[in-house]
Amino acid sequence: MDQVRSLPLEYRADITFYAATRVNDLDARTLHEWFDPIFNTAGTATRAYPVIDAVPASDSLSAAQAQASSLGLSSLDIKTRIARIFIAKDYPHALRLAEEIRVEPKESRCTDFVIETANPYFDLLGALSDPPTRRDSRNRLRSLQVNAVRNLHNASEIEAAGRMILSLPISEPVLLELLAAYSQGISTIRSGDREIGGLDAAGQLTKVVAAVAKRAEEAGTSPLPLVNAFRSFLLASLSNSRCRFAPTDRRQEASAFNGAFRHYLSPPLSILSENDLIGRTGPSGGEEGDLPYYQQFRQPFHVLFIAHDAEMGRRSDASASRFTVGIEDVDEYIHLLDALETRGDPCKECLFISMGQLYHILLDTIPTYINPTSAIDSYVSWFDQSSMQKDDPEQWLYRFKGFLNLNRNMNQPDVDRVMKLTSQGKSLVALPHPGYSEIITASVRSQSAIVRTYGRAELLFRPTYDIKH
Repeated sequence: MDQVRSLPLEYRADITFYAATRVNDLDARTLHEWFDPIFNTAGTATRAYPVIDAVPASDSLSAAQAQASSLGLSSLDIKTRIARIFIAKDYPHALRLAEEIRVEPKESRCTDFVIETANPYFDLLGALSDPPTRRDSRNRLRSLQVNAVRNLHNASEIEAAGRMILSLPISEPVLLELLAAYSQGISTIRSGDREIGGLDAAGQLTKVVAAVAKRAEEAGTSPLPLVNAFRSFLLASLSNSRCRFAPTDRRQEASAFNGAFRHYLSPPLSILSENDLIGRTGPSGGEEGDLPYYQQFRQPFHVLFIAHDAEMGRRSDASASRFTVGIEDVDEYIHLLDALETRGDPCKECLFISMGQLYHILLDTIPTYINPTSAIDSYVSWFDQSSMQKDDPEQWLYRFKGFLNLNRNMNQPDVDRVMKLTSQGKSLVALPHPGYSEIITASVRSQSAIVRTYGRAELLFRPTYDIKH
């Protein structure tokens, strides 16, 4: 922990969160020592809020940004995670921290391809409901919940606030007040086309509001104000303007609304039609580009994958024997990577992500009869020197954790899961590699304090394989 304290915020928070899960029976005093300074500086995180991909597409920058955001290292993520840690150990402090958090995610525009969300904040407010025993704590939490729901800022909060309300028991005294505040909050916000399309692509937004309407009925109050508020929100938001690229599916939105609220749609509330939501076409928003594809890697890819499949027993045809890989092929692959970085790319983040993928392919497919040391050392050196370590810690760390993951051991449930998928004919990639201890050796002797500290944390905590990577 002494080493961790000198790291930039996101890395310090990440390792401290992990350490707190691995050390049994941490007392409140130690938790304060570890986490209070992190909470106080969380506002300096590179990202203010977690993001989701608004226009899902494989190999896109927005998909990579959403993946990296899943690490939970935005300013809001860090603050809410710390507050939740204190709920069991020091509830008054957890509530004080929640009261200090301010939430106002920005509205996404057609030129944006990720959406800021406030989900962790409302998840925290729900978690704080169990168990505020003192009357003053109950009143403060009630005020916090009601104000948060009444003062919504964008569409992402509609779902998050709705889920918080649904997490409360029907007997919760504040429920009726929250239901009234929810209708009021929805009636006051407007969102852009990109936002609603990204959040409600699977009808999730509508499903949550419909579930809250049902909860209102169960609580003995009319759901009509909420249904009307949500209808007005859709009308005002979607009839305004629409994105030129990947606009919200108006027919789907109207159909989802009418299906979810059919029991309430009689005068004065009427059904929605697609034409109600058409909206004028707004200013041009550039189409999201794919991550760059580098043609010079096509043949090395082909040779590596076939040689790897043949070694794993997945390919037995005679042609596979023609595709052998030697250390000179690995060296040439690394040379191509070095040339990419020298040449640069207008999108620095795109280049970083693509190069990380290319390095990962090399390590994941290199045959076991080839010493992987040069490839691993080159990969660590690339992480050492990348400016993304400072410019976008989430993106850098997401790639680096995937690299560390190749050296971890699998627990039995994951082994069973992999065996089951294999028996179904599904082939998984990026599984742990025997003999890849050089990953930790190279990390510990790195020139980067961040890389060194993560290497030492791997040695100390011995985390198991993360199948999500």
